[in-house]
Amino acid sequence: MPELIVSMPARNTSRYIRDAITSVLQQREVDFELVVVDDGSTDGTAEIVESFSDPRVRLLVNQRTTGISQCHNQVNRTTDSPFVAHVDSDDVLLPGALAKMVRCLQDNPGTHYAHCNYEFIGESGELLAHPSLRERRRYLQTRRPEIDYKRELILRGGEAANHLRTYRRCVFDAVGGFDESVRSGGEDYDMALRIIEHFKIQLVPEFLYRYRVHDLSMTGGRPLPSVSFLLDRWQICRKLIANQAITFTNQPEYKLRRLLLQGFLEQTLGFSRRSPR
Repeated sequence: MPELIVSMPARNTSRYIRDAITSVLQQREVDFELVVVDDGSTDGTAEIVESFSDPRVRLLVNQRTTGISQCHNQVNRTTDSPFVAHVDSDDVLLPGALAKMVRCLQDNPGTHYAHCNYEFIGESGELLAHPSLRERRRYLQTRRPEIDYKRELILRGGEAANHLRTYRRCVFDAVGGFDESVRSGGEDYDMALRIIEHFKIQLVPEFLYRYRVHDLSMTGGRPLPSVSFLLDRWQICRKLIANQAITFTNQPEYKLRRLLLQGFLEQTLGFSRRSPR
């Protein structure tokens, strides 16, 4: 049984998935298996995965599109490995990324979810230097590992716990799998909220991940939140509160409406770029 399972959902990413898989296979100092879930692709994504002869690569194929949450749950059901990492099929890992994420969890027994900083690349893999993306990088560089994630997840959404998400496998036994009713882009946020209710999230303050911006990417690289993004977070939080999956929002310092509005104003109007407390 490998130490780490890398879960990689993929749908119509034939243009990029070879680079994504190669960046995973080039990782060292960690025993892993890469499980790619082809989620109803129509562009030859599965054929590219099958072209890799490395025994560490395993392909699962969904005949119809089921969504990212279902793909991650599917991978979790196939493994008993103690650690699980998520890598998008159009992104790229930097050298040493997986080993550093696993080491963070191993060295911190109370931590059940680790993440890292990231930078943006274009369709051809070039680093992007748009002013708004440089501002995002400056924000990431100022983040300290001692983040109050209960506050920051409400204030900044998925920005608080973003790429190369790496989990202890046992955390899913405690809080449940990914909510398959949450639309794409919100499933990781929903999971992070459920985890921080009971466990610790920790930042590895290094740039270990490259997020590719293209027409089909979830955010399109837009660093500022939209009204729809705000409403999505509101709905996810309200559902978790109603189901009693999270209760920390009952505490005065984590009031949902206040922090959501504060975060929206800070990020859209530039009221504040202070590093997380």
